[in-house]
Amino acid sequence: MAADPYRTLGAFLTAFEAQRLATALRAGYTAGQLLNEIHLSRRTEVRRLLAEADIGPHRIESSLPVLEAIAGARSLRSTITPVWTMPGSEATIGRLTSEARRLIDDARMSVVCSSFNFAPQSRMWTALLAASNRPGVSVTVYLDARVSSTSAVAAHLPKATVYRTMALPGSRRTLVSH
Repeated sequence: MAADPYRTLGAFLTAFEAQRLATALRAGYTAGQLLNEIHLSRRTEVRRLLAEADIGPHRIESSLPVLEAIAGARSLRSTITPVWTMPGSEATIGRLTSEARRLIDDARMSVVCSSFNFAPQSRMWTALLAASNRPGVSVTVYLDARVSSTSAVAAHLPKATVYRTMALPGSRRTLVSH
């Protein structure tokens, strides 16, 4: 059991999930029906966390405020933000490579990474491995076939989906992902 089950639940649920659970609870859903509001890949962990926090239809008066507080606290809308590998003075939108690890560490649903140069020395290797091992986080990596070894990346990230660039029909040269 977590030291603070509410904190653990709040760290795991997204604002959308917490709001869906609160709405379903308010509508009179049973404990089993509540879980249908959560994506299948995250359902087992949410079931465990709700039980640890003793949240459900049996305690609706105390469960609703907890779920609504989580939804409010996590309601900061996130946007898709490009991360650039370029000198900082040239970037006018998005973030630089130095921010990539923090963005990956903060991901709770999915990470999509398209990289020209993805190598074992990259900090992305450890960040993406940690993300792909978090319950409910989907990791997809797009690689440049000329630079990175798809099989090495797939072996390092067994829970991730790994794609590589292909050649256009009639061409022998693969496209460059840069």
